[in-house]
Amino acid sequence: MRPSDGTTIESACTGLASGGGLSWSWDARLGAALAVFTTADRDGVQAFLARHLPDAWDAPAIREAPEAVQRLVDALGGLRSGQRVLAFAAPGGDFLAGVWWPWGDGTTISVRVFGVPAPSDPSRQNALASAVRSAWGL
Repeated sequence: MRPSDGTTIESACTGLASGGGLSWSWDARLGAALAVFTTADRDGVQAFLARHLPDAWDAPAIREAPEAVQRLVDALGGLRSGQRVLAFAAPGGDFLAGVWWPWGDGTTISVRVFGVPAPSDPSRQNALASAVRSAWGL
């Protein structure tokens, strides 16, 4: 994992929310920003997300991810084939994590972006969800 360059969760969210040609909504059930797109847009979306969420793990590699990211994956029920987590480590141990979620129809993909608190301060979950929601204006 790359060391943080001082970028905050808020500025990383702003970068994600302001580009990539994605249309975002709020997934109230999971507490995440949500974008849905077609497989035709996959390569462009992947490149855009990688600029903001540079670290990635798929199902076989998820146990190599930081504890906070593993907790998110566990709360979502694990990763299935084709799914992966993209993440940015912020100063202080919080993460911004995007879950790449191919749908079963073979033509649709979604990405959900979560604020994930450092293991040392799980009480920050609501504040991070608010920061994500605010950055997207959702």
